[in-house]
Amino acid sequence: LVIDDEQTVHDQIKRELAEQYELISALDSREGLRSFHDLRPNLVILDLYLQQKDYKSGVEVCRRIREISDVPIIILTQEQDDDMLVEMLNVGADDFIVKGNMNVLKARLNATLRRVSIENQEEFKVTYYQDDELTINLQRREVTRDGKTTRLSPIEYRLLSCLLSHAPRPVPYEELLEEVWGPEQEVSISYLRVYVWHLRKKIEADHTNPQYIKNEPSVGYYFERKSNI
Repeated sequence: LVIDDEQTVHDQIKRELAEQYELISALDSREGLRSFHDLRPNLVILDLYLQQKDYKSGVEVCRRIREISDVPIIILTQEQDDDMLVEMLNVGADDFIVKGNMNVLKARLNATLRRVSIENQEEFKVTYYQDDELTINLQRREVTRDGKTTRLSPIEYRLLSCLLSHAPRPVPYEELLEEVWGPEQEVSISYLRVYVWHLRKKIEADHTNPQYIKNEPSVGYYFERKSNI
């Protein structure tokens, strides 16, 4: 499902992807949400700055979709920076791509759908963790801290699954990048750091002083257990 208010964007995506995928187009947020509810697509490509005076922005559309579904959401933006990535994570999206870069969009889309297909078939070695303060339920894709339950985005889910499955061993940065985003993705360590920061905000009492997701300098990240459950 492609939700963008520019017809030229739809035309460009159609030229590149129509032979490989069945595409659904929506030119505004109302049509996009209706199509999502009615057709349940496997992936959403969404303009973050979708302007809709009488309805919802791209940010709100992303929030609405994330409330009811874990479907991958790839955000289209005008520029790439860390502030944009943080905003994207806050609304529950999985990835973001600068508009016009069709080669990157195609590669990320293919990799994301392959990864989802694999996840639907595999069982992680560790799917549950609990101590006095924190409960992680990977089968339900949620974490509960001090009685408050929060959903994990697909990338947060994969990142936490990887760290928990390898605990207490530090997982090298490159290994994390490959396991979470796939070997063909050109994702930097700074990109990983932003996702770790956001995940810490969900599971740590104080994300500036993490007790669970810790960093081994120049090596990688690891999950420190407080319990054997």
